[in-house]
Amino acid sequence: MTADLSRARGAFIAIGALLGVSAMAVAGVVTKGVLIARRVLTPPTEWAKDGAIVAIGDGQVTLTRSAMTEWPGRYGMFTKDDRGYAKVGDVIRIDEHTVTRELVAIEDEPVRAGMAIRMGAAYYRDPRELGFETEDVAIHTPLGPAPAWLVSAADDGTADGAWAILVHGRDAGRWESIRAIPAIRASGRSTLVVSYRNDPGAPPDPHGRYGLGLREWEDVEAAMRFALERGAKRFVLGGWSMGGATVLQLAQRSELARLVDGMLLDSPAVDWRAVLRYQGAILGLTRATMAAVEWAMTSRLATRLVGQPAPIDLDALDAVANARAFDVPLLVLFSEDDGVAPIAPARALAAARPDLVELREFPGARHVRIWNRYPDAYESAIADWLRRLPARS
Repeated sequence: MTADLSRARGAFIAIGALLGVSAMAVAGVVTKGVLIARRVLTPPTEWAKDGAIVAIGDGQVTLTRSAMTEWPGRYGMFTKDDRGYAKVGDVIRIDEHTVTRELVAIEDEPVRAGMAIRMGAAYYRDPRELGFETEDVAIHTPLGPAPAWLVSAADDGTADGAWAILVHGRDAGRWESIRAIPAIRASGRSTLVVSYRNDPGAPPDPHGRYGLGLREWEDVEAAMRFALERGAKRFVLGGWSMGGATVLQLAQRSELARLVDGMLLDSPAVDWRAVLRYQGAILGLTRATMAAVEWAMTSRLATRLVGQPAPIDLDALDAVANARAFDVPLLVLFSEDDGVAPIAPARALAAARPDLVELREFPGARHVRIWNRYPDAYESAIADWLRRLPARS
């Protein structure tokens, strides 16, 4: 890797010489770009902290104040390394340094004062918490078996072989998409909630990197094949965040896309290049640094530097540019102030394909947290769309 980095620096130094910029400055920019690209493409290993428990009891929990601990809605509250888990509800009181919220239930110990916590979008960790008959199954992906939940339809059977397959996002887990199961199940569909490469319990990617949907779609295709063996005939695909990019790739690449009736996308990465630039602006990164990040992802010279087997095709990950490739209805749910992915590409996609794309915007919900703040509106939007969704001819 050192030799590769040296060659990359050499290329940028040559460019810097042409532009009259110091070799050291250019080398620093490309190195920073490579490191950021690696971070984006590498499954996180650090546990995210949103605050700490100050006091707990009497149906309430008091937390140190932060943007996430004071955000409206209901959430899963997880302690260090996700060992403890509780459900928290509405904000009761906000003080200068603390936030007091409703404590709905402690589902898994340890949860006690003094512990660091994170506020997860996942309110449920298992479909069984909703009383749904659930089977633990294994999907035989190209890299090996990956765990999934199979939730039967409300009538104990799936009408006309209609199924749904739900795909979570980056740095999340299967539980992220449980929120959509009630509306899907009530529509007469069985639901397969899948994991994919690099997930806990699933096979690791050979290079230990995300493909941003460019490789993960193959694992979702494997889930479709599993469902076909169980009697499925057609599908609705659901994707959250990077899971949205994944199902959009499947729609363009898989021979089984012909069996897809529609796609449900929650806070999707519609255009990864736009996501990267959006995050760069939030972090205050320079245009030169972001150009280096994109170079590191897309250049064949940089593949070994970022640990990828091949360059990331950001053009292929731009659903707006490829809008004409889609031929089934899409329901896109997005928060106006998502904070992770920009809403502009989703609006552009809806403008490019008004015949197929239905965009529902929600204020102040944040990334993949629309259900957390607006559960009734969220479930109603999905249920209404499913009622109107025609079977693919």
